[in-house]
Amino acid sequence: MSKKNKEIFNNITELPGEALILKVRSRLIDEIRATIDANRWTHAETARRLDITDRKLLRLYRGDSLTVNLEELLCMLAALESDVDIRIRRLTRVDAK
Repeated sequence: MSKKNKEIFNNITELPGEALILKVRSRLIDEIRATIDANRWTHAETARRLDITDRKLLRLYRGDSLTVNLEELLCMLAALESDVDIRIRRLTRVDAK
């Protein structure tokens, strides 16, 4: 994710936790879309694999991160046979700005 995209999420909300959730959702959705595109699956086939409606898939594919929660996105990635690693690091004073 580019620095510009990170700043967009920080500008949407004043709460750092909410900005973090938006960033994580966006990254997970990007990965789901990349997997779909790489496999050239139809929307119908992808919806079947993810066990969601075509409408929900379309909204997800357009980047509507509010349609699903983090747990659902992680389950979708698992259904697409993706492995997710979570890295946590402490912020330094420079990072926190």
